[in-house]
Amino acid sequence: MNEHRRIILFGDVKKIDIPYYTQIFCIDHQLNGFVKNGKPDSLYIEAEGNKEDLEALEQYFRTAPLRIYLTDINVERDEVKGFSDFGLKVGSGDSIPSGSPIARMKELFSKFFK
Repeated sequence: MNEHRRIILFGDVKKIDIPYYTQIFCIDHQLNGFVKNGKPDSLYIEAEGNKEDLEALEQYFRTAPLRIYLTDINVERDEVKGFSDFGLKVGSGDSIPSGSPIARMKELFSKFFK
């Protein structure tokens, strides 16, 4: 049974590309949702999947080498929203600009992994 987590990371989150590493971790663990920059010095993540993979995501932030850049981690449970994949949100919109490297990567993946 799927669960939902809302995670906010605080600290120097933009310096070391935590959004990228978060996206890779979530895709590898078949978690769905999104990651986006929050207020200054924060990162907002919504993730859905099985309990074990969500707990692994929380543990990843608490123990991985990235942890030295974080000052606080806030985790809340929420209702499942039914995300179908994991992506990166840019700015206030829900989409990635079509010319961005991540958009290109998604385009290539969709061609080869249908």
